[in-house]
Amino acid sequence: MMKLTAHLDESLVRAIRRLAARRHCTRAKIMREAVADYLRNYRRPQIKGMGSYDSGRTDVSERAEELLWEAARGGLRLPLIRSKRPGNRALTNAEIEDILS
Repeated sequence: MMKLTAHLDESLVRAIRRLAARRHCTRAKIMREAVADYLRNYRRPQIKGMGSYDSGRTDVSERAEELLWEAARGGLRLPLIRSKRPGNRALTNAEIEDILS
């Protein structure tokens, strides 16, 4: 095991002390269990708009590179995902985020 130093609020330290006393174990054990539980249950935040569109295809993620090459050669009709508001428009990142949110 390695030693790790953490900066915690006093109220959190008091809560850890109380829990360790009730369970008759060390504060280090409480911290190890808490970190392990957090990492076990951690879910990566989803990107805004992910899953908001349906291309009708079920193989896009598996064949992404192949589909992009096919599109570059002109053999695939783009867009893969139909726009609700078709047309050409230059968008800023902020405008794109507004559309996706």
